[in-house]
Amino acid sequence: MKELIFNYENSLKDEDIKNSKNIFNDILKKLNETAKKNNYEDKFAFTNLPFNDTKEIIKLAKRYKNITSLVIIGIGGSNLGTLAIQQAVQGKFNQKNIKVHYADTLDPDTLKELLKTIESELKNNKKVLINCISKSGKTLETIANLEIFVNLLKKYQKNYNEYVVLTTERYNELWNFGLKNKFNLLGIPKNIGGRYSVFSNVGLFPLAVLGINIEELLKGARLIRNRCLNNLINNPIALSALSIYLSKKPIHNLYLLGNDLEGFGKWNNQLIAESLGKENNLEGTKINNGITPIITTISMDLHSLAQLYIAGPDDKISTFISYNFNNKIKIPELKYNLIEDIEGKEIGNIMDIILESVKNVYKSIKLKYTSIILNDKSEYSIGQLMQFKMMEMIFLGYLMNVNIFDQPNVEEYKNEIRKILKNERKN
Repeated sequence: MKELIFNYENSLKDEDIKNSKNIFNDILKKLNETAKKNNYEDKFAFTNLPFNDTKEIIKLAKRYKNITSLVIIGIGGSNLGTLAIQQAVQGKFNQKNIKVHYADTLDPDTLKELLKTIESELKNNKKVLINCISKSGKTLETIANLEIFVNLLKKYQKNYNEYVVLTTERYNELWNFGLKNKFNLLGIPKNIGGRYSVFSNVGLFPLAVLGINIEELLKGARLIRNRCLNNLINNPIALSALSIYLSKKPIHNLYLLGNDLEGFGKWNNQLIAESLGKENNLEGTKINNGITPIITTISMDLHSLAQLYIAGPDDKISTFISYNFNNKIKIPELKYNLIEDIEGKEIGNIMDIILESVKNVYKSIKLKYTSIILNDKSEYSIGQLMQFKMMEMIFLGYLMNVNIFDQPNVEEYKNEIRKILKNERKN
């Protein structure tokens, strides 16, 4: 199996690469200390998740071989990692034997359609599994959806409690609610934040239910983690972070080859935005700093955004993520000659040419970019990519002098929601 390849030839100078050893020496020491402990007791604990024992998760997942649909109730870090991996490995439109639905909105129109779909299955004696995920156990959207879907399940299945799995921090209100109702419970380690939790029960359980090979996923994640910890100079994750930081660009543009990485792009958006967008630095000084993440799908988005990228402000550092496609489709040789030189060519080859063309234009006008090349979209490759991007935040946070694990300002709008709800209850 092949490792991912990281190219930085268009973003870093030789001097930057040589200096990286000294720049990151301290943070690498801390990461290696965390690795030696192999527990979840410090802030870098998520880097040990790929060494999870998956036996119990796989055992529980096998109990649900008979279901037709899995409803994942969660939002943000509770479901985006699962979405990223499921779409990348199984395909955005390729629902396998078990259909997956993501209940991550309180949009009543969207929710009504999903409820109709699930109710239709239940009426026809199909089995549906609900996996509700919330570390705090108090996420508004998640708890609202949980109550709605449990009520629906209860209406049609006598043993409905056997088909509800709650994933949350142990002994909070949601956990105790699960105990009371005899739901299956999966814990989340205290020091694992939502956007870094995909290799915990948060992601591994629903992925295992859907038939994703979670052992291969973790194998890939272990490989890239160890490659990072054992290399001081040619460290792909550290060099990727350094290229983004030294570019001094406020926007990070993630170019994605094809549609199946769209979920990965959404997950990466949260990872960058919440980890790096901070009002204060580690010393408490107000900085109002961060990097704005955007995603561009090749080739679709090039027809709406390329003009801006090429001719507009030079305010973006880009990362191109590419891979070998699973399928081969040839354009028939019909001699229509509508466009020269495409008949008889494979579509995947044309996509590669489009990608290379964009890079060539970037080089010609001196726009900075890096590249991550995957062998394929297998669990092993996607495991490497997910771990790469999570650990990249450690190095970027170190360079930017911010706490990548908190999101204190998110609570501001949540507090406003609580105030409004409380006032409405009084009235």
